[in-house]
Amino acid sequence: MQLKGQLEFLSKGNLAILEYFEKKRAIADSLSESLYFVKDDGFISFVLNGLDSLYGIFKAAFNMRSGHITPAELFRLLQEGERLAEELRSITINTQFGYAPSHAM
Repeated sequence: MQLKGQLEFLSKGNLAILEYFEKKRAIADSLSESLYFVKDDGFISFVLNGLDSLYGIFKAAFNMRSGHITPAELFRLLQEGERLAEELRSITINTQFGYAPSHAM
């Protein structure tokens, strides 16, 4: 029950996506060693529920999709989202100080 609670309530917080996802996966793996198997769709729900409000648009778009997705595919999408957010932060900081990225010209 303790592991299930950790899987359910672990939030991303300040963790990088990779670290967050690996922690969730490690907990799910520990549960399966105890013969409590977490199906892919359940694992995906646990991952999405632990994301903060910055991922609100991502979660809404994800919930509107059709078809099946694997945890590995979700991870790749989250990584890409994190990369795009970092790029946006970099552009915002650079333009505040009068610099424009070379691809923006």
